Formats: sequence, C-alpha cells, structure tokens
Amino acid sequence: SQWGEAGWGEIAMHGKRNGDFDARLVDASAKLILNRWKPEPYPEWVTYVPSRRHPDLVPVFATKLADKLGLPCINAVNIISDNKPQKRMENSEFRCKNLDGAFEIASEFPEGSLFLIDDAFDSKITFMVISALLRKAGSGLVFPFAIMSTSTSA
Repeated sequence: SQWGEAGWGEIAMHGKRNGDFDARLVDASAKLILNRWKPEPYPEWVTYVPSRRHPDLVPVFATKLADKLGLPCINAVNIISDNKPQKRMENSEFRCKNLDGAFEIASEFPEGSLFLIDDAFDSKITFMVISALLRKAGSGLVFPFAIMSTSTSA
C-alpha cells in the first residue's frame, strides 16, 4: 500500500500512528504472499526490522503474519545504535551512512530463506543493509516485505 492512500494505505497509516496494525492488514498480507507473490524458494522463517522508536509495532505484526503463514518468527536483527530516522536523510549516501553499524545479526537463527518484515519503506536502503548482513551471517535468500511505501517518487 501507499502511505495514506484510500483503502489499505489509509488503514496502514492509522495503524502506524496508533501503534497497532489492523488485523485486516495481516490477513491481506498473507493472502498477497500466498496467492499472488509466491516467492521461490518459499521462505522457512520470518524476521523483522527492529525500531527503538516503535519497539513493538513491527514485531507484533511480523509474529501475526508468520502465524498466518505457518512460519516461525525469529528476532534475528538487533539495533545497536541510535541512528536518526531514515526519512530524515536527504539522499542515498546519507541513508547508507546513517545505517552503518546500526544493526547486528543474532549469532544463531534458522537455516533457509526468510521474509524480512518492516512497516514502511522509502528508499529500501534499510532492507538492503539488513539483507546483506543476514546473508553475510549465513542466511538463505531474503525476501523483504513492507506494509506500505512512504516514497513520494513514482
């Protein structure tokens, strides 16, 4: 969905602002993954992008989505620095520097490919950085999934 657009975007925006996503977003996300996306190889587990500003928002959504998909949800990514919000970075260079050293990967996690869940994305750099860290740590393929885009570019 797109931040604030009628339908899913509006529901997602309200969920982010209220600190809890509507259960319909979990159902719609699972349906999209299972019936339309069908990634190959199909992921064997789920993890998520952590946030110090909203510590429960994405983990709760990711856990509910993992349950719908019949997959375990594992806290495999930890935030280790107080970086500024990515949306405040003016360009890709600043966004990359802002995330340098911001995350660490747990020493143990399941084998196989995975879904990496976040609530919103703009430039996708957070997905790229965490995916690279997961792969370097020995994960299988990483399939990023966000509830909404906040990008204003077409």
